[in-house]
Amino acid sequence: MSTSFDARPVTPHSILADRVLSLESELGRGMISIEAKKLLKEIKDLSQGLESYLTEVSSPASSRLSRLEEKTRAKDWQSAYHSGETGLLLEQEMISGTLEGQFLKLLVRLSQPREILEIGSFTGYSALAMAEGLEGCGKITGIEYDESVANFAQSYLNEAGFGERVKILHGDAKEVLVTLKGNCYDLVFIDADKQGYAAYFSALFDLGLVDSGSLIVVDNTLYQGEVYGQANLSANGAAVREFNAELRADSRVEQVLIPLRDGVTLLWVK
Repeated sequence: MSTSFDARPVTPHSILADRVLSLESELGRGMISIEAKKLLKEIKDLSQGLESYLTEVSSPASSRLSRLEEKTRAKDWQSAYHSGETGLLLEQEMISGTLEGQFLKLLVRLSQPREILEIGSFTGYSALAMAEGLEGCGKITGIEYDESVANFAQSYLNEAGFGERVKILHGDAKEVLVTLKGNCYDLVFIDADKQGYAAYFSALFDLGLVDSGSLIVVDNTLYQGEVYGQANLSANGAAVREFNAELRADSRVEQVLIPLRDGVTLLWVK
């Protein structure tokens, strides 16, 4: 994620770094031992800067992606919701960002899928990143619940020259997926409402949208560290933890959860 924006910490590492800074501030008001100060410094050094360093040493985002990130982060999403422009209260942190975008782009370069399905497109950053990795006649179909945001994404994709290759559909993903029955996707990226993950995953198989060899990528599977580090989970955290457990027991797939940003799970359909 770009460090030029004042974004709320939403990944396990960024939340940890934020809490360590708060702890340091609190402890700084009282007397602590030299040993405790040394340990605190080591923890702070390990927790801070990891995500920015990963971005720094990875391939940079294209000018098209950088511009889209700027437009997404510059928009006042709260005002858009309260004015009725959007039907959901959205936030800039929902964007995939540079590091994950480059990861998705590289996955596409390596696998060269002919058909990609994205469930949850937001402003189109991840779709654009994947489109930049496509060669030949590969196509991307995105699904975005909010009509205003779907139009935002499609407009920018058209402007960036990818309008023929990427189409963003508007509507409830569960309903839109039914209309896609008869298609089979080589790669599916799920990054929509967390409490709907299990239903979207099941629909892929029930509707025949994936087949042996398909790659499924699921975002936010560490959900801000809640899935492994908290007894009192939010509704989203509880849904993702249950979803992860269901994946672990699903014999139709092989999977690995990668601690990239807020967690990315890669699943190969057997």
